[in-house]
Amino acid sequence: MSKEELKEIPIYTLKKFSSTYQNLANALEYKSNETTNIKNITYSGIIELLKIEDIVAVITQEYVKNELAKNELCILDTDLKLEPA
Repeated sequence: MSKEELKEIPIYTLKKFSSTYQNLANALEYKSNETTNIKNITYSGIIELLKIEDIVAVITQEYVKNELAKNELCILDTDLKLEPA
């Protein structure tokens, strides 16, 4: 997915002041008031949503390493280059 496509869909990530959130907003080249499609949610909330529907979430791989190993989640191929969290 391209940056422009990502700007058109809800993206779930952790709290607004986390480095992951800030890195995502920077990678999408958002100004502070443009991040309306980035939804703040807890880690457990992201996991619960993933159980019932396909969503896009930005979270560090360490949080979901077990789910990735079991092929319960997949990594979305995008043109974003995020800074390490």
